[in-house]
Amino acid sequence: MNTTEQIKGQIKDLKNQLYYEKRVKHRHFVKEHKLVFRIMDILFIFAILCNFGALGITDYLTTRTDVVVAAENNETVVFHEANPTNIHDFETAPIVEERQEATRFFFLFIKQAILWGLMFGMYVLQRIRVSDYTELFVMLLPLILIYYLLTADFVHDLGILMGVLA
Repeated sequence: MNTTEQIKGQIKDLKNQLYYEKRVKHRHFVKEHKLVFRIMDILFIFAILCNFGALGITDYLTTRTDVVVAAENNETVVFHEANPTNIHDFETAPIVEERQEATRFFFLFIKQAILWGLMFGMYVLQRIRVSDYTELFVMLLPLILIYYLLTADFVHDLGILMGVLA
């Protein structure tokens, strides 16, 4: 009985020692590669902001529904509001009214906020555990992919917005 408790105590001490050594290794690795970690943090924050911007731009966009040509060959463009909360004086688009986009958009935004929270939590958990080049590489590849996809979505939506405004 006494030896079992001693062995459990030794296992606990070894786990604590291993945890401490990993923390020291992590701190040394982060000090050695400060610039890489700062760039990764900036990329992650910028990707989240781009995704938030893309969500806002998508909500703000108006849709061009039909073009009426007058007798003098002047084009008249009719706009309908894509945002169900009617920010502008445009009439709400029929497709928006049919699908009750206000409720749908609210739940999509909540779902997106939950995904942002999960992404942030996973990023922080992975960041505090990086202690060698392999773990850094495993963290850097998905971060670059996420950054590329979210920034491309923002640039695409910004291009559509500029096209509508022009």
